[in-house]
Parts: sequence; C-alpha cells; structure tokens
Amino acid sequence: MGGPPAVTVAMAGGGLDGPIAMGMAFTLALSLVGLFAGGAIPSPADLLYPFLLLVVSISLAVFCATRARPKTHGAVLRWDGHNWFWSHQNDEGVCAVHSVMDLQVCMLLRLRTPEGACEWIWLRRKDYVKCWQALRRVLIFDAISAHDPPLVAHRE
Repeated sequence: MGGPPAVTVAMAGGGLDGPIAMGMAFTLALSLVGLFAGGAIPSPADLLYPFLLLVVSISLAVFCATRARPKTHGAVLRWDGHNWFWSHQNDEGVCAVHSVMDLQVCMLLRLRTPEGACEWIWLRRKDYVKCWQALRRVLIFDAISAHDPPLVAHRE
C-alpha cells in the first residue's frame, strides 16, 4: 500500500510561542480578576500569591514574545514518502515527527532525532497554505501506520 506523496515544508517564522504565552497570561489575569470580583479571594491581603503568579506569568509571556527562534527559520522539514528529514542549514538527518496537537489552524509538532534530541515546532495554516493539507495527510498517515502491525502474507 502506498503512502501519501512527498511534502516539503520550509520553516518561515518563529512559531507561536509569543502569542500563546500572551494569551495564557491574559487568561490567567482575567481568571484572577474574576476570582476577586466573585468573592473567592475575599480580602486584598489574600492577593499576594495570585499577584506574584500574575507577575511571573506576564514576565514569562514577555520573554517568550521577545525571544528569537533562529534555529527553525530557514530549516526544512521533508517527507520523502517513507521517512522524515529535518535540516538545519547544511546538515540533514532522519527524524521522527509526531503531531502533538492539531487544531486545524495550527499544529504543534515534536521532532525527535535518532540521537534522542527533541525539538518542538508550531506551524500555522496561514503560513503554509500551499502544503497544509498535504502535511496533515502525511502526519495522519504516519501516525496510523506507526501503530499498525506489519503485514505478513500467509502462504499455504
């Protein structure tokens, strides 16, 4: 049985670390305001720990938003019909790609090299419109075929 055709994805951006971190910090801030307004945090003296949590969360969000991700920019993820290849500039190696989260408009992928190194990559559909459907098809095919038992022909 043949699999999906070859797909090449040239990494074009820094991922979604910043927007996701900012969104989570904003959600946390709204939750804390809601808890205080709803009476779950009865006095301003009880706000010390939630306030520290909020400050740490916003600091982490700002760090993620300003952090550059030069490693993935210019790299290429390629499926040749049988194996995944992940390249950084000049070196290219076989890797395993697992779709950790697929939200239709964005995906979180985990790439693992044979040496055990792991890298996480966010992809947005609007950045990869031309190859988005083919990439999702390959990821689903690869995930399903990885769990299939090998086919054995019984001859009698």
